[in-house]
Amino acid sequence: MKIIAPVATVTAIVLVPIYIQPASRVIALQLAHRIALGSGNYSDPEMAIRAHGNCSEYVPSVLLFILCHRATKTVDFLFRTHTGTC
Repeated sequence: MKIIAPVATVTAIVLVPIYIQPASRVIALQLAHRIALGSGNYSDPEMAIRAHGNCSEYVPSVLLFILCHRATKTVDFLFRTHTGTC
């Protein structure tokens, strides 16, 4: 149980700035286009909103996958190459 928290914590520390960057980009584009809510039918805020949505979907999924993987001590078959090494 000692190793579960450090792996997930380090991964979260790495992913948080990656998660904050799309949110900052959305805010900056909404301010630049003077949009209160949504994309205002502009393409660049729309793409930024979609990128932020994808990030907010996948970052927690990755952290949950890592926690489950480390907690169950499953075989690393997903990470093995054809030579059988990790």
